[in-house]
Amino acid sequence: MAQASPETKKTDTTSKSDEKDFNKEVDSIKDDLKKLQADLKRLTDASTEMGADLYNTAREKLEIEANKLMEHFQETAGDVKGQGKKVMQDVEQRVEEKPVSSVLMTLGIGFALGWLIGRK
Repeated sequence: MAQASPETKKTDTTSKSDEKDFNKEVDSIKDDLKKLQADLKRLTDASTEMGADLYNTAREKLEIEANKLMEHFQETAGDVKGQGKKVMQDVEQRVEEKPVSSVLMTLGIGFALGWLIGRK
C-alpha cells in the first residue's frame, strides 16, 4: 500500500484547518446576523412606540386647541346674541317712540329693495 507523502498529509491537515476556520467564520456571521435581527426588532419596536407617543401627544394638543376654539366660538356667539337682542330692543323702542316715521322708513326701504331687485 502506498503511503501518503508528507506534503499530502500537510495539505490534508491544512484543508481541515481551513475548513474549521471557515466554519467558525460562518458561525460567527450567523451569530452576528441573529444579533442584527434582534437589534432591528428592538429598533422597530422603539420606533413604533415613539410614533404612538408622538401621535398621542399631537392628538392631545389638537383636542386642547379645539376646545379653546369652541369656547371662544361660544363666547363670541353669546356676545353676538346679546348685541342682537340689544339692537332689537333699540329698534322696538324707536318704533314705539315714532311709529309713523318708522312705517314710512320701512315702506321706503321696501320700495328701494323692490326697485333694485326688479332691475334685472
